[in-house]
Amino acid sequence: MAMMLIYDALKHNVQPEDIDVICLYKGQAATMCSMLKDHKKIEVATVDSFQGREKSYILLLTTRTYAPRNIAVDDSSIFIKNRQRMNVATSRAIHGMIILAHPWIQNVWSDVYSYCQDRGLIR
Repeated sequence: MAMMLIYDALKHNVQPEDIDVICLYKGQAATMCSMLKDHKKIEVATVDSFQGREKSYILLLTTRTYAPRNIAVDDSSIFIKNRQRMNVATSRAIHGMIILAHPWIQNVWSDVYSYCQDRGLIR
């Protein structure tokens, strides 16, 4: 899905240097880097490494291969529940942002989910 969205943006004349992919997990970032090896101008970064910067278009990847059974005790979910990181992740785009997420994230990022849902932005 992420690659399809990137190719669609490029097809619609968005310049590669105007696109960044922000990943919540290092593993995601490594996978996206290998998938984008032919598009060197599209930067892939983790949230922490992107702090303090902006880009015209951001693709935010919050997805994991599984939804934790109990997000309150799943250690790997601590990162996704951190409000400061959520703020950094969702405030870096100048013109537009797409957030790719599993449905269970609505429990974690309820404010962001509600904001998007109220404006018809959930697809």
